[in-house]
Amino acid sequence: MTDLPSQPTSELITMTIPEQIAVQLAKDILNGVFEVGQKLSEYALAERFGVSRGPIRDAMELLERNAFVRSKPRHSARVNSTDRYEVEQLFEVRGRVLGLAARYAARNGSVTEKQMLCSVVDQIEARHKADPTDSVQFFLEIQRAWTCLFKCSHARTIAHVNASIAGSAIWQMAIRDRIEQSISTLPGTKMIAIWKKLAAAVTAGDEDEAEMAARAVTASTWSMLRDTFPEEAGRSRTATGE
Repeated sequence: MTDLPSQPTSELITMTIPEQIAVQLAKDILNGVFEVGQKLSEYALAERFGVSRGPIRDAMELLERNAFVRSKPRHSARVNSTDRYEVEQLFEVRGRVLGLAARYAARNGSVTEKQMLCSVVDQIEARHKADPTDSVQFFLEIQRAWTCLFKCSHARTIAHVNASIAGSAIWQMAIRDRIEQSISTLPGTKMIAIWKKLAAAVTAGDEDEAEMAARAVTASTWSMLRDTFPEEAGRSRTATGE
């Protein structure tokens, strides 16, 4: 029996079978379906998804690249911890990377690119006013704004690093369940205000303000999601914590 969608979304249509499997397993890991340290049997997963072991191996590589599992040669992959402490580190690092991207956008973006960023932010605000409860659509629009910002930045290396730090499609789609869980605390108005500040700073070429605003957006997202992750006893919070 397969867990792959029979009618995949437009995002999943563009994904390979290993990528779709990786997204589902990433969701399972975040939702505690597997225990930390548990072995993931290629044979069992191949049975579950109705595929050969080749796509499962490819999916395991994707999950390892995105820090969901760890593996050694000739050994089954084991599940990594995704408690609050671990995920918070990803947000902390990503906040710094996105801050750099915003700095470069303020420095390198063309007038047309900056205008597009402002237009996307205005659209986010309009959509949120029309339906403030649609958290999934809201964060899809936010992702579009980040795409515009990276186009402004002309910083390919920073974009590549960001894609490796909770910015990959696997992380973004896996985290949707958390967004839905936290819909009652969606800080749409607050986040839009920060995005407007970010777009204004990029347009004005204010690198310092743009970097601070980008990091504030990331911190706001984490603030919303933090309590949906279990907190492991005895661990301290990183700089994004309150």
